[in-house]
Amino acid sequence: MSTITIVNAGFLPAFRPSLPTARWLQSFALALFLLPGFALRAQFTFTTNDNVITITGYSGVAGDLTIPESIGGRPVTVIGTEAFNKRDDLVSVVIPNTVRDIQDSAFDNCVNLTEVTLGSGVTNIGVAAFSVSWSLKSVTFHEGLVRIGPGAFSFSSVTNVVIPDSVTSLGDGAFSDSGVLSATIGSGVTQIGNSLFGDAFGLASVTLGTSVTNIGVSAFNNCSALTNIIIPDRVTRIEDNAFQQCTGLQSVAIGRGLTSIGDGALRPYPNLVNISVDAANPSFGSMGGVLFNKGKTELILYPASRFGDSYTIPNSVTSIRSNAFSFSYGLTNLTIGNHVINIGDWAFFNCSGLSSITIPDSVSVIGNWSFDQCTGLTNLTFGHGATSIGRAAFALCTGLSSVTLGDGVTNIGDSAFFDCSGLTNVTIPDSVTHIGSGAFQFCRLNGVTIGAGVTDIGVGAFLGCPLTYLNLGRNVGRIEDQAFDNCFALTSVSIPGSVTNIGWAVFDACFSLKTVVFEGNIPLQASSLFGNSTPSVYYLPGTTGWGTSYALHPIRLWNPQASPLDPGFGVKNGTFGLNITGTPGITVIVEASPNPGIGPWVAVSTNTLAGGSSLFTEPAALTMGGRFYHFRTP
Repeated sequence: MSTITIVNAGFLPAFRPSLPTARWLQSFALALFLLPGFALRAQFTFTTNDNVITITGYSGVAGDLTIPESIGGRPVTVIGTEAFNKRDDLVSVVIPNTVRDIQDSAFDNCVNLTEVTLGSGVTNIGVAAFSVSWSLKSVTFHEGLVRIGPGAFSFSSVTNVVIPDSVTSLGDGAFSDSGVLSATIGSGVTQIGNSLFGDAFGLASVTLGTSVTNIGVSAFNNCSALTNIIIPDRVTRIEDNAFQQCTGLQSVAIGRGLTSIGDGALRPYPNLVNISVDAANPSFGSMGGVLFNKGKTELILYPASRFGDSYTIPNSVTSIRSNAFSFSYGLTNLTIGNHVINIGDWAFFNCSGLSSITIPDSVSVIGNWSFDQCTGLTNLTFGHGATSIGRAAFALCTGLSSVTLGDGVTNIGDSAFFDCSGLTNVTIPDSVTHIGSGAFQFCRLNGVTIGAGVTDIGVGAFLGCPLTYLNLGRNVGRIEDQAFDNCFALTSVSIPGSVTNIGWAVFDACFSLKTVVFEGNIPLQASSLFGNSTPSVYYLPGTTGWGTSYALHPIRLWNPQASPLDPGFGVKNGTFGLNITGTPGITVIVEASPNPGIGPWVAVSTNTLAGGSSLFTEPAALTMGGRFYHFRTP
């Protein structure tokens, strides 16, 4: 191995020659300089190995560059790693037939390179060899090429790609983010690499070779100009997201060999009309242009372009795959078959034309984002089989006004009904144990009763709801941060004794909140519970751990009482009275009713216990028919 760098074609003798000798040397140097290609070759840097040349760089102004077939009688066979990397002065390059290997990043970031002539001897094009060569529009690949490395022509402007049959390896992302308009894959390729044409937005035509068996992850992601896809018979597997965001797709034809379709590989884009499957395919089938598994127990994909369409899911179907109906804007009526058990993630995402959904008793799982942004949905009926409502399952269903959950539901996922801005009423059954973070955030709920089974209320679960009342179940143990933040219409809250943990800013910005009563022992708390809210906060007799403040807010014992032995108790001078005593400064509402069992209870007096007592009186005539009294907080 040797390294040679030639920087000048002239000679500088180490001695002072005679005048005749000096003139002879000058003539000899000029003759060398004028030899064809001598000056050009002199500006290459290179290494030799086994008597062949690897070009490692170039010191001249590149422009339109022709790489020599040989240097010093040795053949040039390799363009080395990063040899011309970031040469923005390179406009065109001719690579001779002697070159076998163009190594990694050899012409990477040559942003003004417009034309490449590949010699017929090239067998390997390395990783990112011509990546980020924005101006490169045309490359011809010769028969004999074996490998095109990952990212080789990514971020280039190559428009038409014809891969010869000799190529057996196409690296991941070889033409990703490129200007490719059409591509033909030769018969030597068996694997379409991951993201091979990812983000090649203009790719409108692809012909896959007859030997392809696998289409990689995101292979054609964001190829929005593709209109038709034909999957050859030898393809057995399409990986996840292979044709994701191919929004121009109109038809898909699946050959007889396909046995596996990954998640998100095919999606119901707005122009998709029909999906057909070879009748001999053992794994998949189609009916009415809808894609199923062979036994029609799984509905895989519904063509989204059908407008004003009504569809009934066959009773054979037990599972609706993720994204099966997403973006089916024109779907107006849907009947879910009574054997469906699982509704996958995103299954009906953005089906804005749907107005009514009945979820049958057979359904046990409602997936994440399954009905997200179904803005036209006004009527939602749950069956009794569903146990879990997934994350954001009905988020942004702005037309919903009322929801009654089935009595089998145990979990309401995070953001399940997030920003359902028309939702004013919800019934939470006792079966529910967990209400997820943001589950009803920004809904228009005017009040809520939390079922007796709920043990945990998530972060921001009811944030921004204009609640006028809140009834917390008797088993709630944890209330997370901001659970009722900005519930600006809420006036009073009782915290049951079951609560052991309560988070930060749970009642912040509840500007109408007047009273909060803790019914049990002191819970663990965050540094701030009420934020900008200014309620009166109380704890009850017999509970422990309390002081004079809680979560940076004053707190007092709520202990009003009236004794019949008090001198002020009874009828005197035509007036009935009783003396209310308790913690100084607390305010007591006295309510009266003729029947304590059925009410109604009517507020008859407001008493503030200045100095720890206050006298309540009213005309004795009001008590003649029997009258009962009790005390409550404001």
